Amino acid sequence: MKRIVLKVWNVVLSLGAMTLLLASCSSKEQANIEADILKVQVSGVKLIREAVITNDAVTMVAAPGENVTAVVPTFILSEGATITPANGAAQDFTNPVIYTVTAEDKVTQKKYTVSINVLPKEKPEEKIVTYSFEDIRLQKDTYQVFLIKGENGAPDSEWGSSNLGYALTGMAKTPEDYPATQAADGYKGKCLKLTTKDTGEAGKMFGAPLAAGSLFLGVLDAKNIATDPLKATQFGIPVTQVPTKLTGYYKYTAGKKYMENGKEAADKKDHFDIYGIFYEVTPEVPMLDGTNAKTSPNIVLMAQIESTAEPTEWTAFEIPFKEMNGKKVDAKKLAEGKYNFSIIISSSANGASYSGAVESTLLMDELSVHYTAE
Repeated sequence: MKRIVLKVWNVVLSLGAMTLLLASCSSKEQANIEADILKVQVSGVKLIREAVITNDAVTMVAAPGENVTAVVPTFILSEGATITPANGAAQDFTNPVIYTVTAEDKVTQKKYTVSINVLPKEKPEEKIVTYSFEDIRLQKDTYQVFLIKGENGAPDSEWGSSNLGYALTGMAKTPEDYPATQAADGYKGKCLKLTTKDTGEAGKMFGAPLAAGSLFLGVLDAKNIATDPLKATQFGIPVTQVPTKLTGYYKYTAGKKYMENGKEAADKKDHFDIYGIFYEVTPEVPMLDGTNAKTSPNIVLMAQIESTAEPTEWTAFEIPFKEMNGKKVDAKKLAEGKYNFSIIISSSANGASYSGAVESTLLMDELSVHYTAE
């Protein structure tokens, strides 16, 4: 009887080993389904920093006066993937070019918008850039994306927002359910509406019980949004002029129940935040993110609103930029495009640590950045 049991057991082990072997062989033979751009190198144009690659876009920045009509990009792709237009072929990047990456399985595809932004040769005079939040697009019938118009009036970039991260919770049923939306009856025309939202059971599972409504100049790296959301929010766009102040109009209503570390903090009340940062880009610090946007030693200038009021009528604000970390703007670095600038707006000031009050609502309109050249 003992021998029979041992023989049966040996057969089971042999079958198990064969199953694992077959599974291993099958796994090795299975075609890769990843269709990502991992890195890009270019010739024919002088870039002033590394390309920023997100889930659906590659953004590069060229020095002032560079010609981008015959640039040769070479993409490093996921194993076995191919790309069209052809890898290594010259392209005119006067306007963004759409590239399609096809995975090794020949089925999975991903489209990337690849652009090269040439820094302008700014004149030494004051400039005011106003964001009116009038233009949006719908991201695949889910959430609203706020567009930024270029000098010719056509959209040439977008605001980053907390909408993509909130989409992962499955809580939103319509575009208006997301944290960053467009609202009617702005100070002038339409306006931005930021609302702190409950993230439901999915959010609680990952230690993120709420999501502040936020909008910022920069990009949201979709690849890292689930694993490292603070690092995924990358703040900054290249500038060759110095910001002097932020102005605009707002209304604010704080939510009723302030939550901190997943528990109610009855002695605290929510407040909104708006701040601007002007910082030096270095090889070690190519972008600031949610972990260091206020604390990085690379910050040269910063402007932050101090009001905690809750006006129900449109209220004007003016926030001057102040020098930080004992630093001053270097004219040579400015001309070479070695500074980034960002504005970050949030319906809950401590939303990055998942503290705040659900339904805190900030309305913002006619946000202006006043620049001067040094």
